[in-house]
Amino acid sequence: MSGPGQRTEGDVTVVLVNHQGGAYLPRCVEGVLRQEAVREVVVVDNASDDGSPEWAEAQGGKVRVLHAGGNLGPAAARNLGLAEVTTAWVLFLDNDGLELVVERGRDGIVHRRSTPLDAVGALARPALDYARRTGQ
Repeated sequence: MSGPGQRTEGDVTVVLVNHQGGAYLPRCVEGVLRQEAVREVVVVDNASDDGSPEWAEAQGGKVRVLHAGGNLGPAAARNLGLAEVTTAWVLFLDNDGLELVVERGRDGIVHRRSTPLDAVGALARPALDYARRTGQ
């Protein structure tokens, strides 16, 4: 795995925002982990007290939890997660994104669907540019 500031091509990191997501998070993470193109899931927890961050930490492996230190809202949580991305591709997902399909396509990573549709913020390739702009 790459170190801080080093980006790798090919796979996608899912930055998953969570706040009180105990009812949704397990199904969402399990669906994300079934995707071959997913290298890592960064769960950014916005001060949940429903056991969901502890559940995510117990998953280990490809799942990593960042504690926001309070309920910073989804945009700030996504920014915290983005700062930790070591892949060229990042998918922003909320904890209620249940049916996720991420594939490697001819032109890179392709996000085909997620239900509900508003659960996905973006599939993008900004990680390299973000690193250059912020010196990370």
